[in-house]
Amino acid sequence: MKMPKIIKTLPKPPAKSSLTAQKFPSQGKIVKIHLFGKSKARLLKEIRQRLKKDQPITIVTPNPEFVVYAYKALSFRKIINNATFAIPDGSYLFWARELEERRRRAAGYQNWPFLARFLFSSYQGAKISCRLHCGNLAAKRITGTDLVTDLLRLAAQKKGYVFFLGAGPGIAAQAAQRLQKEVPGWKLAGTYSGNGRPAGDQATRQAILASSKPIFLLLVAYGMGKQEQWLQRNLPYLSVKIAIGVGGAFDYYAGVVPRAPAWMRHHGLEWLYRLIRQPWRFRRQLKLFQFLWLVLSKKVSLVFA
Repeated sequence: MKMPKIIKTLPKPPAKSSLTAQKFPSQGKIVKIHLFGKSKARLLKEIRQRLKKDQPITIVTPNPEFVVYAYKALSFRKIINNATFAIPDGSYLFWARELEERRRRAAGYQNWPFLARFLFSSYQGAKISCRLHCGNLAAKRITGTDLVTDLLRLAAQKKGYVFFLGAGPGIAAQAAQRLQKEVPGWKLAGTYSGNGRPAGDQATRQAILASSKPIFLLLVAYGMGKQEQWLQRNLPYLSVKIAIGVGGAFDYYAGVVPRAPAWMRHHGLEWLYRLIRQPWRFRRQLKLFQFLWLVLSKKVSLVFA
């Protein structure tokens, strides 16, 4: 079958990566990152409302690693803040939200010396951590992995087509097969691995367009940062109702990598489970400490709305 021709040309990629090409924000500047602050039920209601108005939807799933990256790279921060929905997929984002509330209630906090503010934040942060690991805060997060099944149910209701993009060879197809049994009713438009790099964009778009199906839901699994940048570059060339970056979720759906037990997820310990199973991830886990420093020193402000 002939591949359809793409009329639009691919925009030139930047000379350097967005992370290395930009300087850190100037000292004293508070970087704001906007997140969806309502329940999953409200999120799904707002998605349905946008679909009725035929408005395309882009969903990103920030966690502490996203925040650290967004603090350093303005372009990535813009991707998060310009997404239709940036859902908080990380227990410590709610930790930061609670800490901000306690700062706001502290009389005269903004006028305190830096050391007093930092000690107050550290003390309150430790108390909030106890609440977090008791399950009081972690249960509020909307995980991208769980949200996908809700979106597949929505696709089934609309009799829509779903395209699986990313992951290793065969993983996307295996994930799609298992999910069709778990959430029946939606239609598979196709699967494609690709590589997520700008040089492969045209071939990837051709693979999606070759399905000749109207894509209701596009799942992109290229990992944090790469998948969001891929969506920014390529969505203007595609007719997609809902697009979401899902990280390593295809591995979970395919049964290649087990998810943390429910009790660990409820108590905000999914990161620990991943670290035990995949100790080479420790470098990525260090981003959590960078996130804590950014929040405690008030270099980052998470705005829930």
